[in-house]
Amino acid sequence: MKKSVKAMHKSILNFSINAVMALCMSAIIGIGFLIKYTLISGQERWDVYGKNVELYWYGMDRNQWGLFHLILGFVLMVLLVAHIVLH
Repeated sequence: MKKSVKAMHKSILNFSINAVMALCMSAIIGIGFLIKYTLISGQERWDVYGKNVELYWYGMDRNQWGLFHLILGFVLMVLLVAHIVLH
């Protein structure tokens, strides 16, 4: 009886880690596209707008989104290690 409960808890934990990993990967991909195509770099802003304009999305600029992108990458790496350890 105890083995089945333990196996159930492990499968729930595995599913939870996998679900959070999928969300992190989706967010990392989405933020990467946001940084690349919407919050363009300084040189590209000069080419597109003819001057250096400040671009924001939800009140955050390119560098702030980049930091969020990096933090999510670290979270994903920790989850990946946990995923490998559990398997």
